[in-house]
Amino acid sequence: MNGECVRVDVEQLRGEIEPLAARNGVELVALEWLQGPGRGVLRLYIDRPGGDPRVKPDDAHPGTTADECAAVSHAVSALLDEDDRIEVAYDLEVSSPGFERPVQTRKDFDRFADLVMKIRTRGPLEGKTSFEGPLLGTSDDGDGYTVRVSVGGREVAIPRRQVSRARLLEIKTPKPVKPGKGPKAPRPAKTDGVAKAAGGESPEAGR
Repeated sequence: MNGECVRVDVEQLRGEIEPLAARNGVELVALEWLQGPGRGVLRLYIDRPGGDPRVKPDDAHPGTTADECAAVSHAVSALLDEDDRIEVAYDLEVSSPGFERPVQTRKDFDRFADLVMKIRTRGPLEGKTSFEGPLLGTSDDGDGYTVRVSVGGREVAIPRRQVSRARLLEIKTPKPVKPGKGPKAPRPAKTDGVAKAAGGESPEAGR
């Protein structure tokens, strides 16, 4: 099937991979299928349950380890090899989400409210296919839910089914403002080569 575009049921894969990730002590954050010429890439992003990019990894909040990524990769490979459900050569990549974390679930769209996000849509919405701004959460609609984002101070509601990709933008810690040095003391005025204190007389005066 080289050169053919293979359709992969991403939601079905997610439902099968999520419990495998949980058994390895992590959660599946996002799953992406990228079809290239004759070869695809199945990309998985995993994190600790409840992982938050606003929290710096430390002993109390450890990040995902290379061993955990390897364990999930091994488990998923075994699952997919059982019946060759992906009918094309592909590479499996498992990693942590990184700073620009992909967002795919309603739970994450809600809990990351106020963070800046970039969303791409499957087709034009209000004449655009890319939206960037603070995330406002989600709202119910007749066919699922909408993702709400503030763009230029105006709320835009994007149906979830129209979202092709959504990522948090890198969270940058503001640089600390250096304390002001304050006004400089006036420099002594000089008269005929003799330093003179501001508003005072020269040392020679009165001699």
